[in-house]
Amino acid sequence: MSLLELKKIGKLVKFIQDDFIVSEGEPGECMFIILDGQADVYLSSFDDLPIKVHEIHSGDFFGEMALLENMPRSATIVAAKNTVAIQIDHSNFQLLLENRSDIVMRMLRTLSARLRKTNEELLLLKSGNFVVCDEGVDLSQSDSGLEPVKTVDSERSSDMIQALDLLPDKHSAYKFNLYQKTYSDNVLKKEVTCPLCNNEFQADLIKTSKLMYSGQEELFRKTYSNMNPLASNIWTCPHCYYSQYFYSFHAIPTYKKDPLNKLLGRMKSSVKVTNSSSDDINIIFIKYYLAAFFEESTRGTNMINMGKYWLNLYWLYSDVKDAHMAAQSLKSAYAYYKEAYYNSQLRLSEEEELRLGVLVAELSALCDDEKDAYNLLAKLVVNKTMPLQLKQYASDLMYETKEAIKSKTL
Repeated sequence: MSLLELKKIGKLVKFIQDDFIVSEGEPGECMFIILDGQADVYLSSFDDLPIKVHEIHSGDFFGEMALLENMPRSATIVAAKNTVAIQIDHSNFQLLLENRSDIVMRMLRTLSARLRKTNEELLLLKSGNFVVCDEGVDLSQSDSGLEPVKTVDSERSSDMIQALDLLPDKHSAYKFNLYQKTYSDNVLKKEVTCPLCNNEFQADLIKTSKLMYSGQEELFRKTYSNMNPLASNIWTCPHCYYSQYFYSFHAIPTYKKDPLNKLLGRMKSSVKVTNSSSDDINIIFIKYYLAAFFEESTRGTNMINMGKYWLNLYWLYSDVKDAHMAAQSLKSAYAYYKEAYYNSQLRLSEEEELRLGVLVAELSALCDDEKDAYNLLAKLVVNKTMPLQLKQYASDLMYETKEAIKSKTL
């Protein structure tokens, strides 16, 4: 099919490197055919580690599944370099299917190849020989969630920050630079439309191609020498304060929209952020608490999402050296992840579910439940499908936990 023919059924669109072309969970209203450039495919996992799983090159297409199934996007697609594509909407897609049998056959062959590749990668995952790219956006006591709250003392912060009915009593105001000097080089300013209030605002978007992986800490936390992803993980609409992880910001289930809209008035009257800078650690804390508030205040609370928020808050409090709040956040993360692992219907791959089990065990050990941690790890490490790298991590953790139990009995 010639370029001229393609232009008749779609429109020419251009993306610069690191642009998000589509986001996982958002409505699928069009497909794309790449004419020049490259796009990378990312899938999010239970612990906020979007993983690069595929590359799309010139002549390839994507987005057709959302149109065929009338379902939300199943993956996030990011421009790996400057990219030119043809965008085809739903009505023209129907015409394409009806009139071009050659393209239909090519789509079927492509879908078959993708399925075969996925099956091969699943076999590699089970054997432990599959290595996940570190190029992606590898980001890794309140039993009921949010604690009683207070107004932050503005005299202890460079900005006026008020968060009534939001921040825990022991939360303070912090002076800490979460940003590296190269932060501005590693983010794009992206125009975003809020899915709730429909107002537009500018948000920081991490340049996935610029991240420089430096290592992994406890609880699967990935670190980067030139960027701390915690600073830009959450997008907050400045008009209505709706907050969510950037890669699922637009993915609001239909049944949650009305309840969330009813919360907007409450948030506008109870939370105030003025004269604020996006690089203020105190603003970043508020964004995470806002995201947790919106998640927990509507029907169908996602336990894994709540675990993510509290785990990220644990890392933030650890970074600012607030041991008390770090411990409280750790307990909350443990409670939510434990509930998700034992009592929720998980939509995770077998490998992800095993990884979640190891995370729950590590959280259990850090919360002084070493016996529960050891028993869970003992069950996990005998699973023959566990990848070798994860099995080694779990075995090392089991040994450390066993030593901790011994020391307590002496």
